[in-house]
Amino acid sequence: DATGGNPFLVSELVATLREQEVSFTDASVDQIAEVTPPMVARRTSATLARLGADATALAQAVAVLGDGVALDLAAQLADIPLASAPAKAAALVRVGLLVDEMELRFRHPLLVGAVRASLAGPERSLLHARAAALLEARGAPLDRVAAQLRRSPPAGDATVVARLREAAASARDRGAPTTAAALLQRALAEPPPEQLRGELLVELARNEIAVGRGRDATDHLLAAEECAADPRVRARALAMLPQANPGTAAFRDRLLALVQRTLPEIEPVDRELGLRLRSIQVLIAGAPAPVDVAGATLGEAVLLGHLVFGRMGPGASAAEIGGLGARALSHVDGLLADGESSIAFSGVALALRWAERLDEAEQCTSRAVEHARRLGSTGDYASALTLRSAVHRRAGRLREAEADARLAVGAAVGGEWSFPTGAVALISCLLDRGEVEEAGFLLAEAGLEGPILDAPPLLSALLVRMRLRAAQRDHVRGLSDAPVTLVEYADFECPNCGQAEPVVRALLADFGFAPPEADTATESKTREKLREKLRAGTLDAREVDVDVTLDRTTNLQMFGPAGMEEMGINLQDMLGGLGK
Repeated sequence: DATGGNPFLVSELVATLREQEVSFTDASVDQIAEVTPPMVARRTSATLARLGADATALAQAVAVLGDGVALDLAAQLADIPLASAPAKAAALVRVGLLVDEMELRFRHPLLVGAVRASLAGPERSLLHARAAALLEARGAPLDRVAAQLRRSPPAGDATVVARLREAAASARDRGAPTTAAALLQRALAEPPPEQLRGELLVELARNEIAVGRGRDATDHLLAAEECAADPRVRARALAMLPQANPGTAAFRDRLLALVQRTLPEIEPVDRELGLRLRSIQVLIAGAPAPVDVAGATLGEAVLLGHLVFGRMGPGASAAEIGGLGARALSHVDGLLADGESSIAFSGVALALRWAERLDEAEQCTSRAVEHARRLGSTGDYASALTLRSAVHRRAGRLREAEADARLAVGAAVGGEWSFPTGAVALISCLLDRGEVEEAGFLLAEAGLEGPILDAPPLLSALLVRMRLRAAQRDHVRGLSDAPVTLVEYADFECPNCGQAEPVVRALLADFGFAPPEADTATESKTREKLREKLRAGTLDAREVDVDVTLDRTTNLQMFGPAGMEEMGINLQDMLGGLGK
């Protein structure tokens, strides 16, 4: 498209891309569009020089305004007389720069870059600022005005900030979060009035989360929390942080401290935001939820979604967990529309699946898939597909589960995204079908072979890796920082057991662990208990587990008299040894 198939332009573009080591892939499309081969730039510059200053100015105006521009607008920006503009446009058509049409447009996109290159950076920026003012005066659509403002020089103009912010909201609504993020970044560079900076940072982070730029979003949310004077803005920033970044233990501790500091300010003035911050405490620290959470408001629905993760555990009932999700169902659309509520929505979907309310789970996850597709949020799209894949798999629809998981893996979420969306679901499906080799390849491709961050959202990644290791019959590899329990067994009449004690102590010393200290109080009680059983004749059980430390040996298993006699162990000698 950049060359229009022109052989000269194609060859020059290919040579330039090779020189700049730009790959010929879909991922490089935007970069290719910005490349201007030096030979093409020189030829274009020479051609414009022959045509004169007015023709050059008109070509530059069209390059700044973009294709499909009216002649009178281009002439006004070029600052040339309207009466002479048709002749200058005709000259540009004759030399092959413009197409012979009523609206001015370049024959090939590559020529736009060549003409723009004839302008120095400051000149080009000022032309963009003038173009924005002209378009605004003519009542042009907001996105056209904003496109010019993006390339104009920053001047601390609050009106420019407002227009860029408005255009960003429009871009997000029509499913273009990448464009929205770019507009907000430009608004921040203007710069905005100080009281608006925190709000713009939060809005920018929301769009960055939508396209999977979690690290950038984290930085901007923390900056918003630090600079905003309004506690509502700080609370919104904190509420988004768990979605942007699962965080290390230290990060989560920092987040909890910020939440604790902000709660007294926000709860008296905004109950809904207060509930969102309480949700973070429930999610990260397992804090008890406020009583009587009915799910009557969006904030209560967020709290219920987070509460699922805190309540799901041993002893929980399907009715309890499913009830949490069901009470939040009336606010599903609100949860989907609210960027910081994605974790809450995940909790609702998981609760319905765990409670076997699969029809409701499929309905709400399908709504999430369509909502994310409409908004252009690749992160939410991949997350929704992953949740629906798990529902299909639970219902026994393995083919549909795998299809959703593959779509989630293929979603355009950048490599910096912190959540292994899609990969876990697809590995699970592959293991269900016995495709162990492909599952192992995908695990490595998803970056899950190495250390996995200790964070609740990544627990599923750890569990699926354990399942894969078992399927590979690999029972050796584990986490590098997993706790190690040393269990020492001993036989009172085995000479080798006595020799093992120094070896155990040497191993402990080599790995920097102190040997366990004897629990003399427990030893004394255990000896007395054994003597009482022996005197009462009740030491007849086939096996008695004694979980105490005896002579620095743990988990000693002792057998009743009959069993000891069969093994040739002298019970009286053994008990005598215990009394020493």
